[in-house]
Amino acid sequence: MKQIIPGLGMAFPEKDKGVEVDTSALSAAGIAHYEHSGTQEWIERDHFEGREEVPDSLRPAITAILEAAEAAMNQPPEDDTNAVPQSVTARQGLQQLIVEGLDEAAAQAIGSIPDEVERKLARAWFDRASTWERDNPQLNQIGDALGLSEAQKDDLFRQAAQR
Repeated sequence: MKQIIPGLGMAFPEKDKGVEVDTSALSAAGIAHYEHSGTQEWIERDHFEGREEVPDSLRPAITAILEAAEAAMNQPPEDDTNAVPQSVTARQGLQQLIVEGLDEAAAQAIGSIPDEVERKLARAWFDRASTWERDNPQLNQIGDALGLSEAQKDDLFRQAAQR
């Protein structure tokens, strides 16, 4: 079964497998639904309001839409290697700091936090956390004290995740 639902901008070149595609050619022609099922093929100008034979003038647009949908479905998944992991293990994070030469600077940054409670919280996190979350306030406070930009922190997380 193949379907096109112009109002949703969706085409289903296979049953229950749909993708978003440009269906404006059918929308402009006032088509609400196209379906090909077995040996039957039809259009509807209003959903569930009667089937009409597919006019020859719409066949090129229908073919193009279904071919675009099939092509979109056959695309390999996007490489998401640039995604920033939301967490890494403490081992991965510390090893990356060592590789970058920032491990001792991080310890000094913690020691220079003026507020005693904040300093102890940061030290406890740094020494005892099993996971380093990218949005952790102590991690970001240490990164800020090291003068790291958000992009640099993201890069450290990407690299640490590879360890």
